[in-house]
Amino acid sequence: MPSAIPRFLADTWWYGLTDRLSDVEFENLAVLRKSQGFTAVQLVMGIPPEVGPLNSAARGGGDAAWDLAGNINQAYVTQAVSRLTTLSRLALQPIIYGAWGEQIDWIGTSKMEKWWGRIVDDTEHLGPIYCLTGEADNRLRNPKALLPDRSTDDLLQTKLLRMVPLRTLLLRTRPEDTSGLRNRAEKWGKVLNFLSSRTKQPIICHTTPAISSRQATPWPEKLAATTVQTGHDAASRYALLHLSLEAGAGPERPFINLEPWYEGIHDSFGLEDQIYAYWVSALAGAQAFCYGAQGIWNVGDGQFLGHWGKQTFQQAQTLKTPQLLGAGHQLLASWTPVLEKGTTTFQEDGNKLELITRTHGGESISFVPDIARLSQAMSTDETFQIYDPRQGRVTDQLPTVGPVVIRHRRALRRHG
Repeated sequence: MPSAIPRFLADTWWYGLTDRLSDVEFENLAVLRKSQGFTAVQLVMGIPPEVGPLNSAARGGGDAAWDLAGNINQAYVTQAVSRLTTLSRLALQPIIYGAWGEQIDWIGTSKMEKWWGRIVDDTEHLGPIYCLTGEADNRLRNPKALLPDRSTDDLLQTKLLRMVPLRTLLLRTRPEDTSGLRNRAEKWGKVLNFLSSRTKQPIICHTTPAISSRQATPWPEKLAATTVQTGHDAASRYALLHLSLEAGAGPERPFINLEPWYEGIHDSFGLEDQIYAYWVSALAGAQAFCYGAQGIWNVGDGQFLGHWGKQTFQQAQTLKTPQLLGAGHQLLASWTPVLEKGTTTFQEDGNKLELITRTHGGESISFVPDIARLSQAMSTDETFQIYDPRQGRVTDQLPTVGPVVIRHRRALRRHG
């Protein structure tokens, strides 16, 4: 039986263990997120996404985690463990990704198992959550396109990149009928079997928006949660709610969206989008929430992986959204019975969510994305606690416009 997943709020630092951040910058960011109410950080221990192992952006401790021959860089491991220890000291749980999907095609399963063995040996004492890989099903048209030192920036410039999201294939075929997906799943499945034999820590798996983790390996029962990525497209607004509901999310069936919209990616998905993603996920039954910001995940300077957006690391650190998500997360901690035992109802106008409510017993929590667009007036025959997620505080009056969270509690009726 997989170990349990805590109810966490995580930030996303894919390049957090590389030399793109100094040790001081790493610790300062960790202290900031801790002060804002975050409880976890997801990062890659290994080669980050979108670069080859010889790309300068993959270096940590002066060089990459491993080379294509499977040789492990001790200096990288030492620096990574030191930084992960910093997170643990601050009570930020590390969510350690061991690789990215296509990398298993570069070095094979045995070398990937060797790398995962080293990760477990050096980090298990820190109490991490392990993520088998990022984007388990991600495939490049040319499997060696990023080797040995390219990035997706280079490939886009030369028009060689053709990232093939499997959702384009899955429109015509089911995942189990797709030979490429099946082959990849079998490879990562072997690594999952190895990893689950080596650790009692929770194991999860990250995918593209095309599939869920239950399709990413032949043994999904070894994973501690069903996970998805809704990605960075406005069309995923519908999926933020419905994927969780379709999965029957709840304590017995933990569900996590590991990669919703990043704030600032493609110069989009600002504060109200982040509020929407967080509260809809929570009230639809998700076990945890993962935030990400353009500039933080890639330690951006406006140029590196700039095709995703120009927001820099420095700019992203000034965003007020993390503070507001942290405040909301702390508030929800006092409403745990409703989250864990409740049932979800929602009201839509077409595909546009107007209201989502989680109810348990005589108590319920509602999120209204925009109170001005609610087609039916809210009932006032119950006691209310009104929370303004844009201000991060409880208030006395309903706003006239914008998002609002409302706690309802039925008054007990006396008889006789």
